[in-house]
Amino acid sequence: MTGALFWKCFMQTILYFHGFESNCQTEKFARSKTFFAAHGMELIGLDVNYADIAPNVIDQIVAEIFSRHDIVACIGCSLGGYWANRSAVLHLVVAAVVNPALQFYPSYLQKYPKLAAYQHESTYTESNLAPRLVMLGTADEVLDYRVAEAAFPESEVKIIEGGSHAGYDFLDEFLQAAWLTIQQADFCAA
Repeated sequence: MTGALFWKCFMQTILYFHGFESNCQTEKFARSKTFFAAHGMELIGLDVNYADIAPNVIDQIVAEIFSRHDIVACIGCSLGGYWANRSAVLHLVVAAVVNPALQFYPSYLQKYPKLAAYQHESTYTESNLAPRLVMLGTADEVLDYRVAEAAFPESEVKIIEGGSHAGYDFLDEFLQAAWLTIQQADFCAA
């Protein structure tokens, strides 16, 4: 890789979306940040309480982040996977998600009534023509992986036999696959 190309790649950023009832202070975020830094990319996180902020406001926050950074990809897990995919589709960048929440709100409405705001939101499973990775664990104890499997194009889905909801048990495999997916977009040389 030439010096100029390395510098261009180093300046690019991946936007990380944590899961519901999580944050960007987790081991998963730290490991992801370290992994992408080793590949010359910055990882920044959107650290919000999804139950307290309306989807349109989150969209505005994400748009502001995109205006300040050279975001080339969005990654996330669970509700963060929903947001990573949604943001990638809307901003025409790569998405790499684990166990994305697509039809989650009915089971959580009693505990979190503010999630009713998601009832009329699109699943954003249509293609934005950028590469996308949807990694699904079959042993997801929170969401039925088959919902996401049916919603996304087969060519974008990678099934992990076993694989918990949080994805810690296959995080290294996800990060490597996410990096390969990002490289497919030709933002950086392989």
